[in-house]
Amino acid sequence: MLHLTKVAYGAGSIDEVIEWFARREPVTRHTTRYKPKRFAEMDGGSLFWILKHRLVARTEILGFEEAEGGKTDILLSNRLIRVVPIA
Repeated sequence: MLHLTKVAYGAGSIDEVIEWFARREPVTRHTTRYKPKRFAEMDGGSLFWILKHRLVARTEILGFEEAEGGKTDILLSNRLIRVVPIA
């Protein structure tokens, strides 16, 4: 099982990231330019959120779908799980 990481760009604190997910639908879409090459191995994996150079939370990856303009949507659970911050 593989995981992804993503910088929580624009968030100043973990509380802001928690608020983002509290306002979202049960399945959240995060659009990215390229589908990961090893996306098939990410079944059951997580997307870990980076804030101030530390892993602070994760969300379960539910799958991948094609989006407009040749981009890819990463389907995520809206359940945000905090993790012990790791540099």
